[in-house]
Amino acid sequence: MDREQFLATVRGSIGSKHTSAHGYANPYGAQCLALIAWATELLGYKSIMPGYNAIDVYEQNPLDLPKVSSPEPGDIFFQNMRAMNDAGRMQNFGHTGIVTRVVPGGVYAVAQNARNPSLSVGSPATEDFYSASSMAGYLRPTFKEGGDVVKLNIDTLRAINYGFNGRDGRDGRKDARKGEVDKAIIESGIMQRDMNTDEVNEFFVNSFHSKEGAAYRALVDKTFAERDELRRLVKSGAGDAAKTLQAIKDLLKVK
Repeated sequence: MDREQFLATVRGSIGSKHTSAHGYANPYGAQCLALIAWATELLGYKSIMPGYNAIDVYEQNPLDLPKVSSPEPGDIFFQNMRAMNDAGRMQNFGHTGIVTRVVPGGVYAVAQNARNPSLSVGSPATEDFYSASSMAGYLRPTFKEGGDVVKLNIDTLRAINYGFNGRDGRDGRKDARKGEVDKAIIESGIMQRDMNTDEVNEFFVNSFHSKEGAAYRALVDKTFAERDELRRLVKSGAGDAAKTLQAIKDLLKVK
């Protein structure tokens, strides 16, 4: 998994609760470290549950990752954070998450148990700003850059276009045929940039893998299934040829 895939997957977990990794279910639910255990398992690293609190993973570094001071997207951040333990004593459990964006003064990151925190059950993943001054440090995973990403082909781009325009970008309907691009894409400025940059690829990959993108692709696939069934009827002669051909034209016509 490369960095872009990893970040898209991590962002896709926002609102969800990850409570297990490597077959181990965390009895304390959606804690921040459970997200990191799930995320590092995606990259092929060994288990860090049970046996560690968040700050332990940074200080003891059981994953043997490089410690860095200048973060990049995909890094794992760590903070010191004290809370009452089961024995009624204050303990530094720490807090951790995945850096998604670096901005002046800090980072945006996806983490569990950040909002409405609970040491007993945790809380869902959210993306929030964390100041640079609050950090204990960062660990940097290794990514398989370019190894697993399939280059975006024209069908992918048309499907994304369909997602933004609300029209089928693969079966020849209005916007895709005219090559029109939705206002949201234009306003982002993405079309004025080098289409081979990581930033642009991340934009399209995240759009393609979003919930909205998945829903639109399902509609695209449904349209193709209807088209293919009509073609089958024409080829087999099982239906009225004239009506079937007209149905195909209606399905694919510009609206």
